[in-house]
Amino acid sequence: MHNGYIEVYLNLGWLGVALIALILGQGYRRAVSAFRRDSALGALLLAYVVTALTYNIDEAGFRMLRLSCFFPACRLWPGAG
Repeated sequence: MHNGYIEVYLNLGWLGVALIALILGQGYRRAVSAFRRDSALGALLLAYVVTALTYNIDEAGFRMLRLSCFFPACRLWPGAG
């Protein structure tokens, strides 16, 4: 079992956990906002956020220095796109 949140904590400390929480929180807010405008797009975004949240409980999905995780996180970051 490789908990992604524990891995972030061990690598980056509480600051890393806070940044992950901020990114996931902003992604959730964006998904709910999009759901109010377009339910299909909002449901897709909400599914993405919930999947990222639950996947990292059992698997270390937040990898360090990998672009495949960086670009989706940038999309969820406040002020992006």
